[in-house]
Amino acid sequence: MPADPIIHCLQELTDYDAFERLCSAIMDGIGYQQIEPLGGRSDRGRDALYHSSLDDSTTIFAYTVRDDWKAKLNEDCTSIAKHQHVCSRLVYVCTSRLSAGQKEKAKTEVEKKFGWRLDVYDLERLRVLLAGSLRHLIPKHPQIFCWPYFDVRGGVSIAFGRDLVVIDHCEGDHAFAAWLTRRLQLEGYSIWCFGLAPMAGESSDRTVRELIANRAVKYLPVLTPESCRDSDFLARVTTAICVERLAVPIQLGADCRDQLPSKVRELQPARFDEGWATGLKELLDQFDVLQVPKRHSRERGQQIAVASFVPTEVVKAEPEPIYTNTFRVTRLPTVFHVFSSYRVLGRDEASKLSNKWAFARLSRRLFASFQEPPSSAALSHKYDVSLEQRLDTEVEGRALGDIVKELVRSCLEVVCVARGLQWCEDREVFYFPGLEGNPQSSVPLRHPDGRTTTVHVTGFRQWGQGEKATKFAYQLGPMFRVTIDEFDEAWVLLRIYVRVTEMDGTLFEGKAIGKRRKRVTKSWWNNHFFARLLGIVQYLADGSDEICIGEDEAQVRIATAPLVWTSPVSIDEVVVEQVGDYQEELAELNSRYVDDDEEDTPSGAEDQTNAVGEGR
Repeated sequence: MPADPIIHCLQELTDYDAFERLCSAIMDGIGYQQIEPLGGRSDRGRDALYHSSLDDSTTIFAYTVRDDWKAKLNEDCTSIAKHQHVCSRLVYVCTSRLSAGQKEKAKTEVEKKFGWRLDVYDLERLRVLLAGSLRHLIPKHPQIFCWPYFDVRGGVSIAFGRDLVVIDHCEGDHAFAAWLTRRLQLEGYSIWCFGLAPMAGESSDRTVRELIANRAVKYLPVLTPESCRDSDFLARVTTAICVERLAVPIQLGADCRDQLPSKVRELQPARFDEGWATGLKELLDQFDVLQVPKRHSRERGQQIAVASFVPTEVVKAEPEPIYTNTFRVTRLPTVFHVFSSYRVLGRDEASKLSNKWAFARLSRRLFASFQEPPSSAALSHKYDVSLEQRLDTEVEGRALGDIVKELVRSCLEVVCVARGLQWCEDREVFYFPGLEGNPQSSVPLRHPDGRTTTVHVTGFRQWGQGEKATKFAYQLGPMFRVTIDEFDEAWVLLRIYVRVTEMDGTLFEGKAIGKRRKRVTKSWWNNHFFARLLGIVQYLADGSDEICIGEDEAQVRIATAPLVWTSPVSIDEVVVEQVGDYQEELAELNSRYVDDDEEDTPSGAEDQTNAVGEGR
C-alpha cells in the first residue's frame, strides 16, 4: 500500500463523477477561474471548458482514471477533432504515474498531429497540489479522500480546509443551535453543529477541537449561564481565540461573560439575547464584512435546510380520516314560538332566565324559543313561526336564519349550565371550574377508534424559573358558533377558550393573558386539541351520542361525532412527531431565555388568542 494517502485514494477511486468534480476544482484553484464543467457520458472528448478573455483562447479539459492513459488521450483528441471543437490548449488529467519522457512525447505528438498545446497533470502532480496550496479541497471531496485514510470526526473530514461554520453549545441550547443552523444554511453557508452531528463513539470535546484546528472558517460558541459552567466548553472557546478572527461569540440569555477568559470578554458577541432576529442580522452582517465563503446560493441553501429538518416523505399513499371541529345539528323543531312579556325584563333577570330556558330576544318584550318557558317567567304565547319558509324571511325585523342560529347556541348554553360549567362575566364565556382544592381536573373521552381515556380541562403551569417561579391555573371552556349551509343544514363550530387565572382565581389582564395562554398551549398540537374538543362535547352529552335539549317535538339534538372526510393520502405521524419534538424544544428554550416581564406580545394578542385550536 502506498504510504501517501492522497495517492492511494486517487488510485483506488471508483466514483468517476466525483473525480471530475475534483479535477475541475483543482483547475479552478490554479488559475482557470470560471471553468465550465461539461462531463457526462456524451461529452465528445470534453470534460470541461475554459475561455480566456485575455487572448481569446479556448482550453479543453479531459479527465480519466483509466490505466491505459495513452489510449484514452488519443480517443479524446480524435473525438475533439472529429467534432471540430475550437481548441487552443488541451489539459489532460489522469491518475497514472508518468515519467518526464512520457509527458514530453505526448506533448510533441499532440502538437504535431492536432496543433494543440498539451498540459499533463499526472498522479504525482495532483498530489503536490493537494498536499500544498490546494489542500483545502481534500475535505470537500469525502467520496474520494475517505476514512480510514483521512480521519473523520463528527461526520466530516478533519483534513485541513477552512470552509465550515462550527456552532458549539451545551446540551440545553440544542433547539436554538438547530434553529441557527437552519437559518445559516438558508443563507448558503456550510454548517457543522455540535448537537446535530453524529459523534457516537467519539470524544465530543476532541471532535470540536479538531474542527476548530482544521475545518472552522468561523467558530460560534453559544454563551449561556449553562455553557459558561462547562470547563470543556470554555477551554474550546479559549483555543479558538488563539486563531485570528475565528471566534464570533453568540450571546444568548443572561450576560455571563464575566465567567469567561479575558481574551473572550474582549470580543463583541452577536446579541441574540436582545432578540433572535436582531442577533441573526448582526451575525450575517459580520459574515458579509469578513467575506465568509458560501457553499451554495441562497436558493440552494433553502432546499438543503428544508431537507435537513423536514424529511421529504411526509405524505404516505394511505387513506386517512380528516376530523373537524364541526358538529351537525341532527334535529331541529319545525316551528318556534314567540312569547311576550307584560313588562321589560332587566339584564340580570334575563340572564337568570337564560340559565334554564333557551331563547332568542326579538325585542324588549318579545322572546322566541323552541320550548315553553318556565311558569315563573310570566310570559304569554303570542304566535308560532314555521321553519319551512325561507330562512331570509324576517320575523320582528330579524332574519329567520339568524334567530335559529341564536336559539341553537342558547340551547347549548343551557346545557353548559346544567352540566356544571360556570359563566365568566368578565370574559363572557362558560368554563370548567375544576374541583375543590384541586386545580387539575379531567373529563372522560372516547376516541373515534373506540379507545377510552381522560383529558384535562383544568390545570396549572409554572411561570418563571428558579426562586422566582410561581404557578398559575387555567380552565378550558367551549365557544360555540352556529352556521347554516346552503342546504339549510345547521352546524355547530366548537372552539376552545383558555381562561388563565392566578391560583386563587384572580383573572390576568392585558399582555399577561396572551403570555400565559402560550405557556399552556405551547406543546398542544392537533391531536391534543382534537382530544379536548371531543372530551368537552361528550361531557355536554352526558354519555349519549347526541346533546339533547328539550323534549318531544321541541327537542334539539346535536351530534357528538364531528364532521369527517376521508383523504386518499395520509401524513406520516413519525415525521410529524419529530418536527413537533423540535418545535416543543424550541418553545421551551425560548421561554427559558426570554425575561417574563419583557416578553414581547403583539398589541391585541389577548383578543387574537381568545380561542385556540384552529389551523395549528
